[in-house]
Amino acid sequence: YAQTFLYGVLFHECGHARRTNFALLEENKKSEPRWSPALFDLWNVIEDSFVERDTGSEFEGCAKSFARLYGWMWEYGVEGDWGKCDVLETGLTKSGKELHPFGLFLTILGQLIRPYSGKTMQELEIVNAAIPATMAPFRAAIEKAQKCDSTEECFAVAREIYDAMATLGGGYESEAIGYGDGG
Repeated sequence: YAQTFLYGVLFHECGHARRTNFALLEENKKSEPRWSPALFDLWNVIEDSFVERDTGSEFEGCAKSFARLYGWMWEYGVEGDWGKCDVLETGLTKSGKELHPFGLFLTILGQLIRPYSGKTMQELEIVNAAIPATMAPFRAAIEKAQKCDSTEECFAVAREIYDAMATLGGGYESEAIGYGDGG
């Protein structure tokens, strides 16, 4: 498992080094009026999908490594600040005591848009029947996120989702405030 994890993470981070426009990231941190940890985290999930899709399409071995990594993470859970936990439990607050709606949203979004996660809305619905309804307002943005081809496009989709959350209400925006570290 360690080898699967290390290779997957190594290829993922090399993908960022190859394709992520870090100058644009820094520019957005300074000039984006809506900049927040939540906007950063949305962008990061979408950018992760973009760099993995790009890296995997160019290097077949990387694609296989990503598929093994996400299969392993789905089956065995994730090791992190919260300890070993189910992939969908990464939506818990850092204390691990209650669901963090924005964290759960990011986890589901990542499962849907990452090309090698192998998860569909139907599979996630089996885990939790509320997932399709929760994600429905973001369907068009999810489809765009699956096709982003640059850091700039990833930011545009992240802004679209962020703005939709603010419009929809339901606690998304307030829950997102202070989530993550904002890069």
